[in-house]
Amino acid sequence: MREISKILLLLVLLPMVMAVIAVLTTSKLYILFILFPLTTLVIALSLGDKPIISITLSADKSVMYVDEELNIELNVEAHGGFGLLIIRAPPIPSTSMVEGFELVRGNNVHIIFKGFGDVKRRFTYTLRAVKRGNYSLGGIDYVYYNILGGVHERLRASLNLSGMFR
Repeated sequence: MREISKILLLLVLLPMVMAVIAVLTTSKLYILFILFPLTTLVIALSLGDKPIISITLSADKSVMYVDEELNIELNVEAHGGFGLLIIRAPPIPSTSMVEGFELVRGNNVHIIFKGFGDVKRRFTYTLRAVKRGNYSLGGIDYVYYNILGGVHERLRASLNLSGMFR
């Protein structure tokens, strides 16, 4: 946190010093040196919000047999913030669902750049049952990295999904 306060202090003090120099020398060139740190400071403070992330997952069936396919739809909404969002949907490695399903179509890992506007994305993919047994859907893991790296720490969460597949 000290590094952030030093950077913000520098971004505030630099325009003040340059303003004094510009007034004393009456040079128009120094006005550019005042505007850049102030613009950077305003942008850094406005982009520092943590996002509100909403993820929903829906599957077309809950009971399957070997060699049947499961269609999954993943809806992602993000409001606020400015950065990268990395989503890992089922089957997540090192879970029990990996043993029973293989990815047939689409992708279950997605990287989304969250810009100034709100993000609404829909992803679909298909899994095939390859092994007999009861398997839990597990959950969805996501990590959000703020583009201004040092201002906020990364936001990491895991959403548990209830539901068994047979």
